[in-house]
Amino acid sequence: MARFGMLAPVALLAAQRTRALAVGLGLTAFATADAIGQDRSLTGEGPVLAQQCVSCHADAAVGRRIPPLWGLDQSRILSALEAFRDGNRDNPAMMSVARTLTTQQMLDIARYFAGQPVGGN
Repeated sequence: MARFGMLAPVALLAAQRTRALAVGLGLTAFATADAIGQDRSLTGEGPVLAQQCVSCHADAAVGRRIPPLWGLDQSRILSALEAFRDGNRDNPAMMSVARTLTTQQMLDIARYFAGQPVGGN
């Protein structure tokens, strides 16, 4: 969990809770990263990191002007994360999140969501 830096305890807890909830609800596709059906060498940490995104970017959030991420183009997701990190897009929540991610982690998240079917949450 060292790759998460100071957010390692939060990332671990979030992953554990999400897996437990997923298993409890029978959503086995989210129970483990391997069950997602993507080659982990292509998505890296994406399946785990993406779990942090789901609470705000679910389809139900569309009415709150928060876009769902499933099936979006990888370059669109990556450029948005970079713009939030660099302060070129203004959203305090996203700026805070993006500034904790490495470029590789952003790429992993972008690859993961780009590889999911639209409406996949």
